[in-house]
Amino acid sequence: MRKDENDLMKNGQVGDWCFESTIHQLYLFLRYPISDEEWAKWYGFSREDGPEFNRGQIVSLPISGDPTKLDHIWHWDGNREAPTLTPSINVIGYWHGWLQAGKLVTA
Repeated sequence: MRKDENDLMKNGQVGDWCFESTIHQLYLFLRYPISDEEWAKWYGFSREDGPEFNRGQIVSLPISGDPTKLDHIWHWDGNREAPTLTPSINVIGYWHGWLQAGKLVTA
């Protein structure tokens, strides 16, 4: 788990997450894996340039809030140290899987 979104962006690796809140809702930000092809498309260079570039992408998942104002809210088990979210996370065209007990599981 990372301290906040800034820490996740600067230092996070695939599978790391953090919690961020607004006045009305709580989010879990998660780094998910992407393919080599997507990496090159997003960043314009190869991951072989260095291991610090193999960090995936970040998705923001609402885990609380008003369901009438959000497209979807993931169910969170309340565990801050090893969270589980349901249903699955589908970043269409990039990654599909689950966050279970703090670990990424690819579908």
